[in-house]
Amino acid sequence: MSENLMAAVVQYALKAGAVDLREVPRPGEPADDEVLLRTRAVGVCGSEIHQYHNTQSWPVNVPVILGHEFAGMVSRVGKAVRGFREGDRVTCETAARICGQCL
Repeated sequence: MSENLMAAVVQYALKAGAVDLREVPRPGEPADDEVLLRTRAVGVCGSEIHQYHNTQSWPVNVPVILGHEFAGMVSRVGKAVRGFREGDRVTCETAARICGQCL
């Protein structure tokens, strides 16, 4: 795998079984108000099972990278970010805000 790509579990279509491990572009530098995270572990939530079977009750814009329950560390911080620094350990368990730059 090239250093410009990373592995991700992607739902690529709105049909049952349309989830695959794929190579996707790595994110670039974070914007001033963003942080870039290095994921170390990801849980499988019921929502991913629903998306695998295409039985979710929420709108999904495909392609989308799955795995909203994760833990990792802050890799880079934007210039305006306060309260986080490189190397901080972080975790997340929410899909309340979806990143528009995932793919």
